[in-house]
Amino acid sequence: MVGAQDECAPSRLPRWIADKKFTFRRMSHPLPDLDGREIVQNIYHYDDFFIASETIRNFLIRIAGGEAEAVRIDVRHDDGKSPREAYFAVKILRTIDCIDLTRSLVNRGHPAFREDIVPFEQDLTSLSLTSELASEFANVDGAKYVSCPRWQRAKSITLIESRIPAGTTVFQPAFWPGHLIATEDFDSELASLCSGVSLGYCSWRLPLSDPHGAHMRLMQDLR
Repeated sequence: MVGAQDECAPSRLPRWIADKKFTFRRMSHPLPDLDGREIVQNIYHYDDFFIASETIRNFLIRIAGGEAEAVRIDVRHDDGKSPREAYFAVKILRTIDCIDLTRSLVNRGHPAFREDIVPFEQDLTSLSLTSELASEFANVDGAKYVSCPRWQRAKSITLIESRIPAGTTVFQPAFWPGHLIATEDFDSELASLCSGVSLGYCSWRLPLSDPHGAHMRLMQDLR
């Protein structure tokens, strides 16, 4: 059984991605000159993968040491016309087993009312998968899905840094599908390639210490 709060992230790009059509959205803004303006960016973050132009696709594949999956997708303006650039769904596949399950902490209670802090190893999701689901979601022995708690409930994440090769700037942690760990160098280089995005909004990284609290403070600052 999967609880209502559980969310399983695929280990690869979803099977439906090549059949999906994406449309640039239009801005909703109180200023008449900006309201309704089409937002055309060369990168979007779509849950556990990116939608990106060819330039960004090439960067992501390179920065992941070639361990990334990319599929051409159908992106359109809302009048049905294709953009000048090709777009791709890109998922970072480089995986490193480096989360310290005994020292990383999760809040099993409600962050606003009652905390119940335990190590990650006491709150893992472990599921046996059917053959139909295994090809997309399995990350253990080709038949199981194992995941640490999602960042919204994490109190702190401790890494075993000796397992991370020197020069690594972005990867997905083993047993934490749907999450990426990235360095400031990754963030800076990605930002230098982005277009159509407001400065500073290309990607948001949350600290490994109290990511949920940092996200709440960020949302409050943006209001």
